[in-house]
Amino acid sequence: MVFIALPALQRNQRDIQRKQDIDRVLAAVQSYQANNRGRVPGNGDYFRGEFTTRYIKIGGDEFKTPTGQDYAFSVDAIRTVENILTHPSRDFTVWVWHSSKCNGEEPVQKDGLNNLVVAIALEGGGVYYTNN
Repeated sequence: MVFIALPALQRNQRDIQRKQDIDRVLAAVQSYQANNRGRVPGNGDYFRGEFTTRYIKIGGDEFKTPTGQDYAFSVDAIRTVENILTHPSRDFTVWVWHSSKCNGEEPVQKDGLNNLVVAIALEGGGVYYTNN
């Protein structure tokens, strides 16, 4: 019985870390907003570079997947759950959408550049979304 439950337990633990990592990104976004008059970080290049260095990897912290791979950021148009779950880089990509909000299991457009959704695919199925 233990052998059957162990893979599910490990998968669940990895998904918990993924959710915590997304919450960490959102906390970094909120810190950025506090320092920048409410604005959110801009394009993908900034997310992948300066933002990650200044707000996520503070003091030598790492920002890696549960399997040890560096996370990548995709800052582009809203994707559906199916798009994310079938994307080749789903295991290590943090999805970021501007002018968006969470609406159940799908992000939707929302007026205002300072509205942001952060998401990640879960190994156990589905996508974890959060917004500022």
